[in-house]
Parts: sequence; C-alpha cells; structure tokens
Amino acid sequence: MGLAQKKAKEIQAELEGWELFDKLPKQVGSFEYREGTGIVGKILNICSYVNEAQHVRLDITYTDETFDFVPVKTIGLHTFREEKYYCRDRARFTEMIMENLERLIDELDREKPHAMDWEATDLDFNGWDYWKSLPKKIGDFELYITPDNPVNYINGACIFLDYVDFEHGNELYLSYNYFRNEIYGDLVKNNLPLTTPDFDVNTKLEDSKKLARLSEILEKKLVKTLEELSK
Repeated sequence: MGLAQKKAKEIQAELEGWELFDKLPKQVGSFEYREGTGIVGKILNICSYVNEAQHVRLDITYTDETFDFVPVKTIGLHTFREEKYYCRDRARFTEMIMENLERLIDELDREKPHAMDWEATDLDFNGWDYWKSLPKKIGDFELYITPDNPVNYINGACIFLDYVDFEHGNELYLSYNYFRNEIYGDLVKNNLPLTTPDFDVNTKLEDSKKLARLSEILEKKLVKTLEELSK
C-alpha cells in the first residue's frame, strides 16, 4: 500500500516533535537556520538555511502538488526544487536531509567553486576570456554569476552569466543546455520571466566558435538590453 497523500495543513499539524528539528544544526558554514514561514498556496515552508549576503537559501518544504517533502534551492532570482530528494515518507526524508545537508548547502554557497559538467568541454568555457572584460556593475545590475562559478539549473541548463538588479527584480541571464548543446538568454522583469532570442547562438556553428559569436552578441546587445529592462 502506498503512503497516504496528506495535505500541507495536516503535515503542519504534525511538525511538533519531528526529530528532524532536533538534528538540524543552527548554522552550516555561513548559512543560518531559520524557522518555517508556514503555508503559502500549496507549499508548506518547514525551515530554511539562509545566506542573505549571497542571495541564496535552502528551504525544506512540503507540497500538496505531489504530496512530497522536497528541498528547494534559491540562487539569486532562481528558485528550483531538488527533484532527486522528493520523498513522501517523513522518516526517510529526515535521513536524506541529514545525510546530504552539507552537500546541498555547498552547492548553493557562491564562495565555493562550481564547475560545468563535461558535456560543455568542447566549447572551452575555461578559455573564454571575454567575460572578464564585462563591467561588474551596469546601472542597477550587478554581475552575479560568471563562467568560472556557474550554476547547474533545471532541465539540463547551466547558468554561466547573470546580471541581476535585486532591488527591482530584473535580470538577464545566459545558459548553456547540456542536452541540446545550445547557448541562449532569458530575461526577468519585475520578477516575471520573459523570453528573448537576442542572445541565441546559432547551433549550426562549430562548438569552438560559439563563445566567440556570443562575445560579439554581448558587445552589441548587453548594455542596451539592461537599459531596456530598467525602464
């Protein structure tokens, strides 16, 4: 027989006495433990680890959408579920979190080095020096994610360049998709996602030429795009 499908309110009522709270440390590296913020929509926020200076956090949640406990990562304006840890059994989820908490936080910590997967080798991101000439600030935007410390995101995407205006919720970010071998850009305005073809790199180009083409695109369109987002 499968596990019962409980609503978030039922899970919330059962939180008192959960052994997870006795086991979780109050600090992991530079991340501080925070108590849960309750239910919003179908999501119960159980507790969190937060580093405000880095704009990153790990939330331990329960969702009515699938009736699972699941950790949720936030890096800058990007929030996504760590799908490999979906679990309906509370005892098993406790074990999974305690076994992997430090690793989950290490993956969020922007002061620790992260790398692209091997699928990106032929593009030679390590040899792409153009990004180092980009301004660290453009208007209200700051250069938040860079190719030497990328973020493996969702659906095979890796974010390798990210300009963010945290105050206004605006953003331009560039991704490489491991599955499709594509470089492309996305926008966020007032915290709402937008699409743009302006930073797409022709997939028919040889891999060794794709970043050179991206450099040309950035030279022409980066500043103008950020200025438009700020309006």
